[in-house]
Amino acid sequence: MTFPHLEYYCILVRDLEEISRYIEICEANEGTFSLALVQLLLAVGSEVDVVAKLLCKEYEPTTGCGNIDEYRDVLLQHIPKITTVRVALRRYEPTLLPWTNWMPGNNPEWWRAYNAVKHNRDTKYEQANLKVCLGALAGLCVLVAYLYTDKIKNGLGIHRPQMWLHGTHKKSGKALFSPGWELPTT
Repeated sequence: MTFPHLEYYCILVRDLEEISRYIEICEANEGTFSLALVQLLLAVGSEVDVVAKLLCKEYEPTTGCGNIDEYRDVLLQHIPKITTVRVALRRYEPTLLPWTNWMPGNNPEWWRAYNAVKHNRDTKYEQANLKVCLGALAGLCVLVAYLYTDKIKNGLGIHRPQMWLHGTHKKSGKALFSPGWELPTT
């Protein structure tokens, strides 16, 4: 696979689309939880862990990052604007800011819910709700975009899935992920 983490991200978005056949993706249903959402959240959270670790190694090749707190230290040092990146999902408003308020001592709500469900699925499964799953997928979206940023900027055949970054290129006004766009870094 040329872009395995992007391809897996796209599969996870398709899983969300399948779930949307039964749970309408709208603000009124943000608190809805289900076993299908548990499964999605666990898969997304695991992939966030993998992609964050890869990003840390790109920025600091000798780093031994192994958890979200260590990822945060490295990633915020190198891409502090990650907390400002918005993600849009077709058919859903508002746009999502999955890494907002990510600072020392504070991880995103969706990450805390992922850990609660991962370690205490028997008592915390209701935390795998639609809002948390959307936030987790949006967080993964941002990490995948940073992981493949050079390849995407150069237009190497990456298509735009249903959930993607929101915004436009500052100078050209083109949608993100068209040639010439850039993710915020500093």
